[in-house]
Amino acid sequence: MSEAAPTILIVEDEPGIRKLIRIALAPCGFHILEAQNGVEAETLLRSYAGPIRLAVLDIVMPGGNGLDLAVHLQIERPDTALLYISGFSESIAVASIARKNPASVLVKPFTVEQLLTRVQKLLAA
Repeated sequence: MSEAAPTILIVEDEPGIRKLIRIALAPCGFHILEAQNGVEAETLLRSYAGPIRLAVLDIVMPGGNGLDLAVHLQIERPDTALLYISGFSESIAVASIARKNPASVLVKPFTVEQLLTRVQKLLAA
């Protein structure tokens, strides 16, 4: 993929939220990869050789959580920006991530506008 079409990985166990994110990002020209959990994402990452500019990771999901996947991404693909999404705004993990980089956390429910703003901010960094 060229820089004109950056690749974004969406890892979210809820099909409706994953679809919302895909529908919001696709018109912006992004190449979208999707996985429903961390295990599926790991398999996808092994088979996809191109760069992934951004990973949108649900923090809590069955089949491998977003925090573990983020560690793997930081080791294997250190140039990938991370956007964590969570319905648990009061969790210690969300608070810790938000203190380090507030732009990298998006609490559910969120609007398409909020999602696009965060994605643009992380890709510009």
